[in-house]
Amino acid sequence: MADKSPEEFLRLLAPLRDALWRYARRSLGSDDRAGDAVQEAALVAWSDFGRFEPGTNFRAWMYRILTNAIFRTRRRDGRQRSLEALESEPVQTADAVDLTSVDGASLREHLDDDVAAAMDELSAAERQCLLLRVLDGLTYREISGALDMPAGTVMSLVHRARLKLKAALNDAGVGSTARAGEHR
Repeated sequence: MADKSPEEFLRLLAPLRDALWRYARRSLGSDDRAGDAVQEAALVAWSDFGRFEPGTNFRAWMYRILTNAIFRTRRRDGRQRSLEALESEPVQTADAVDLTSVDGASLREHLDDDVAAAMDELSAAERQCLLLRVLDGLTYREISGALDMPAGTVMSLVHRARLKLKAALNDAGVGSTARAGEHR
């Protein structure tokens, strides 16, 4: 049986902390909210660490817990909106709420305008899978576990996202088919 000590938990968590924070930051658009979500996820993971099965993927397990913490943060934030904000915005039903979207504002802070515009054209699922694969370096299996979707679906979403990005960037004159130095 694996050691379920605090030291073992921290040993597994330590190399993931920065990547988990970046994922939360991209998803929530705020340093403070990201920190809160990562802290909540770490507390949940520690309380459930006794149920973590040795030999399974700790990184995917943590991303799944963090994804749930991000959802709870968004839900709490939604409940805290003022009445005026609720009256001025269309109300979303639970079915319409995107559990895995990445905040476009946080993307724009880190990406060129053309890339950010191309990312905005992706579906929430395509964007989330692509970011987890490319920026966080998760495997398809890890993304599958973190987002609770089949690995084949993850692969399709990443592939589709890459094709859409390439086409959008080519249309904007940024892609590989644009002439060197030419940018519209």
